[in-house]
Amino acid sequence: MIVAVSNSVVHAVASAAPGVAIVASYFGSDPVAEGMAQSLARPGGRITGIAMLAEALDAKRLDILHETFPTMRRVAVLSGRPPRNEASIEAMRATAQRLGVELTVIEADSPREYAPAFERMRAVRAEALVVISAPDFNRDAAILAQAAAAAGLPTICEWRDMAERGCLLSYGPIKEQLMRRVAAYVVQILRGTPPGELPIETPTHFESVVNKKTAASLGVDLPPETLIRADEVIE
Repeated sequence: MIVAVSNSVVHAVASAAPGVAIVASYFGSDPVAEGMAQSLARPGGRITGIAMLAEALDAKRLDILHETFPTMRRVAVLSGRPPRNEASIEAMRATAQRLGVELTVIEADSPREYAPAFERMRAVRAEALVVISAPDFNRDAAILAQAAAAAGLPTICEWRDMAERGCLLSYGPIKEQLMRRVAAYVVQILRGTPPGELPIETPTHFESVVNKKTAASLGVDLPPETLIRADEVIE
């Protein structure tokens, strides 16, 4: 059995290791739409795990950012290159249209591309930033938070620990809960349950975190509603 992080890794492992059970930790976008499962309830085959449905969550983060800064009109999205994140970008464009926000998608696939990406954000006069769901952006959260602070961009990220490392806002599932569910999949498969018989789960609990230290460094005032709704405020 292999635990694979992200859709691209699941695809690669499925091709490289035929016959091996795979637990996704996590599917970024819909595994049914990508042909990795017959359905969430009964995936069939040898792949199961946690589906983040990132497209809905990335659009939700844009909503939260707009609620926090309702006068903003130009928002940058930091994304990987196609075909990565395409479903999320489509969902965010629909949300931006509803909110009356101009969305600029800026692509970067490695840390060496971050500096040019933030230069582009300045060039388009972005007022805020959504860091799209991606394992590498989580890994580089501190670097991205520093760059966003230098550019004066209020930023919303995916995980709690990204806010702890300097992102202004975060909204997403509770990582510890998801990892326990992944461990439960591993145990069930090792005990003989075929992975195709284990339903693909989606997160049920979410948390929001606000970093007031970052807000102070950016010189932005956060609405009381944002602080009240937050599960944690980093002072």
